[in-house]
Order: sequence, then C-alpha cells, then structure tokens
Amino acid sequence: MTFGRLLAAVDSPGITTLAESPGDADPGYVHHSFGAHFCEVRVDRFTGDTHVTRFTTVADVGRVINSRAARSQLVGGVIFGIGHALLEENPLELDTGRLASSTLADYLVPVNADVPDIDVHLLGRPDPVLTGPLGDGSEDVGTRSLGALGLGEIGTVGSAAAIGNAVYNATGIRVRDVPITLDKLIEHL
Repeated sequence: MTFGRLLAAVDSPGITTLAESPGDADPGYVHHSFGAHFCEVRVDRFTGDTHVTRFTTVADVGRVINSRAARSQLVGGVIFGIGHALLEENPLELDTGRLASSTLADYLVPVNADVPDIDVHLLGRPDPVLTGPLGDGSEDVGTRSLGALGLGEIGTVGSAAAIGNAVYNATGIRVRDVPITLDKLIEHL
C-alpha cells in the first residue's frame, strides 16, 4: 500500500509531527560511542577474488554492562559490513522496476567461509559525565548513572570502509562502489 493510499484509507489529509528537546544538555559534551576497525584482505592477483582474513575492532562504548552481548553485537555488525563491502547487491530490473534479488535465495550474504575470526576489544571505561545519579533528585539507577553508551551500529558503520581501504592497500585500486566485486577489480589488475 502506498503512503497516499494509507492516508486516504484512514481519511487523513496528512501527518503533522512535533518534537521538543529539553535544551538542558551541556553543549561542551557529546555522548557518542567511538570505534576503529582494522582488517587484512587477500586479493588474488589473477582473478580479483577477495577474502577478509583477519579483522579487529576496538570500541569505546562507555561502561560495558554485558560483555558477551556487546561482543556479539559488534561481531554481527562486522559480518554485516563484510557483506556490504564484498557481497550484497540488489540492482533494479530496468524493465519492471523491481528488485532483481527479491528472495534470500538470490541475495548474497556472508556465510561462515566468508567470515574470519573477529577480534573485539571493548575499552569498558565509563563515561565520566554520564556517571552518577540521574539528576532528577532521585537516586534511581539508569544507564546514565552507569556511564554506558550505545553500541548499536558501531560495528557496521566503519567495517565496510576498513575492507575497502584494505583492498586499496593490497591492490592500489580504489573502489568507490560497494560491493567490491571481481569485475571492478579485474579491469584494473
């Protein structure tokens, strides 16, 4: 159903949204997680076949509350980044406007053979500004009082770029389109 049909079905001419911020955040601080990705790739000089052979991720996500879950989140993000960098592509069929890989049977994602051991390091230092009581007069414990930061996408965002840089270091070829496929490398090898 298109968005226009949905509005007509609920008899609404449109949607209005309003958002407010309390404005009491200290402008001297930014509360973000930070991370760095390092990887090694092997590229066959004749075929352009590319494999990630080692991967290390270091993340500063404040205090780590559940290290096993945090590590799994980062490993999953790196695997997603490997897929993004080397495999996942879904072009449109020009005659129909539909996605060419409309099922998971046609869509390439990383499998065990595509994923090396992923070394994850969590710094685990509580954010000093976020540590302490919530500041509302109560002594309730929340994530702010623990010094924890989010780590949802930090494993994914830089991992594809790290692979692209590793391919450049290995081949001297800067591919600016993902996925980095054989045809994009072999024309320059």
